Amino acid sequence: MRKTKDEILTFRLSKSDKDLKAAKTLMASNDWDVAVNRLYYAAFHAVSECYKSRSAFWRESNAGVTLR
Repeated sequence: MRKTKDEILTFRLSKSDKDLKAAKTLMASNDWDVAVNRLYYAAFHAVSECYKSRSAFWRESNAGVTLR
């Protein structure tokens, strides 16, 4: 079954929230390298999904997020 745009948006934003919570836990234990990684992905998922939901010209890859 295909997911709706709203379901995908909710999933991605919850993933972002999970990454942010993990980063806070990691920062509390001074695990800064992994915390920064989780912060990056928290921001990446939130910003990319919000932007993608408003743009038809969007591409996402491991190399980065770019406008087509």
